[in-house]
Amino acid sequence: MNASPNDSDRYLLRLNGMKRPVTTLIIFATAFVCLLILVLAGAFISVSRTAQLGDAEVANTNIARMIAVQMESTLKTASGSFFQGAAV
Repeated sequence: MNASPNDSDRYLLRLNGMKRPVTTLIIFATAFVCLLILVLAGAFISVSRTAQLGDAEVANTNIARMIAVQMESTLKTASGSFFQGAAV
């Protein structure tokens, strides 16, 4: 039972045809995974940015309140000193 050279050629051609779909599948799978990583990274960045903007808004509100309290205290102190100095 010797295989003829013609059978060997057909076998190699069949293997060559089978290799290409696997290579294509691997390329598409790799591209899909890379795209998925980019999408997940973008979503993570977006969520982090939104959280940081919320924190910055709270910090700005706290600073504004602190400045308002400080100004009110300063005005009370200055007006008290002004009226005490005028009464003397």
